[in-house]
Amino acid sequence: MLGFTRWLDQAILNMREGIKQGVTQPRPVIERMISQVDSIAGGDPDASLFMLPLKTIPDGIVEPERSRIANSYRAAVMGELIPAYRRLGVFLKTEYLPNARKGAGLAGIPGGKDVYLHLVRSNTTTNFSPDEILDIGLSELKRVDGEMEKTRKDSGFSGSLKAYREFLKTDARFKFKDEAAMRAEFTRVRDVVLQQLDKAFSARPKAQLNFRFHEPFVAPDRPAAEYAPGSGDGRRPGTVFLNSFDLPSRPTYTSEVLQLHEGVPGHHLQTQYAASNRTLPRFRRFGHETAYTEGWALYAESLGAEFELYSDPYQKFGALSFDAWRASRLVVDIGLHWLNWPRETAIDFLMRHTTLSRGEAEEEVDRYIAIPGQALAYKIGERSILDLKARAKSALGEKFDLKRFHDAILKDGAMPLSILDAKVERWIADEKNSML
Repeated sequence: MLGFTRWLDQAILNMREGIKQGVTQPRPVIERMISQVDSIAGGDPDASLFMLPLKTIPDGIVEPERSRIANSYRAAVMGELIPAYRRLGVFLKTEYLPNARKGAGLAGIPGGKDVYLHLVRSNTTTNFSPDEILDIGLSELKRVDGEMEKTRKDSGFSGSLKAYREFLKTDARFKFKDEAAMRAEFTRVRDVVLQQLDKAFSARPKAQLNFRFHEPFVAPDRPAAEYAPGSGDGRRPGTVFLNSFDLPSRPTYTSEVLQLHEGVPGHHLQTQYAASNRTLPRFRRFGHETAYTEGWALYAESLGAEFELYSDPYQKFGALSFDAWRASRLVVDIGLHWLNWPRETAIDFLMRHTTLSRGEAEEEVDRYIAIPGQALAYKIGERSILDLKARAKSALGEKFDLKRFHDAILKDGAMPLSILDAKVERWIADEKNSML
């Protein structure tokens, strides 16, 4: 804990140096940080979230050790941790915010474009240029818009695509009644997939998959859902954290695509495949390569039909809306950091091309501003896996086995896309040789 407070103080010194050199974060990012710091360190210290562990000291710890631990912990929180957060809050409000940059993207700081080029390549693990990625994003959006129009017609809705998006955002039938209804729906989708998992996969996750809700103090700044891995031996379950903050903005028609991405066969299955392979070194069993892991999870969204999902046109449109969202990321991230778009332009673009609410679009854009290049990895990774599948089908014809293809993608853990490409090409060659 005391090491963390020293880290916070060093962060303040680093930010002061950034102010001197004209390298600062945009104002909206800092305003969000201030809100987060105030929620942690503001108010009565005894009511702080940091004091909650004192209420859960195990019964097996008895006096006088119990009092010693409680007193030491309280002294560290009251005397070190909360004061450090408050110092950070004062600094952000009085020194940093007045100097926060007006522009949103890296293009607005010295050397920013060179930094962004590096981040594009490291996050996608490809040699695509920003302009090439922008073209991919626009092309993908055009494709998805065509599929959305077809799905709109299939649902019997007679208005425009824009009106259909608004209908989905506002109609009461697409809103969860409460948290219990949300959990039940995600559980339903998980169970449907698990019952049919052997249609597309040769292995099942050892660890169970649970659903929990984000704590209220973090929910406003967290995504709709996110995954925390289970253990390779299956003892600790994987967990998908659902977000019930502003519940009316969390639509029912994205439950299938969101579970496929975060749960099975998305992040939960992918991490279980790697972690259970004890022949791999630890960095491969438990490592993370964003273009691979998020690319796989986005690819997993395309497998809904394998498990008899997306039969409802609204759920199908929900899946397409997620596809449009990831394609939009390519445009928005490049727009912000390469083309110097203002924040509002990026928010408006997301609102026009997705079913995100205004609050969700703002949260997404602030994420892209704060973590340049990361949002590119999803769609680039998915396209790589889809391309490998197409190549394998073309080369193997009727001998193509979806289960074996998925084994080839997953069994060796996360890796850069260039290495994945070479590995699957060798697998295709081996499969062809076995056919002779």
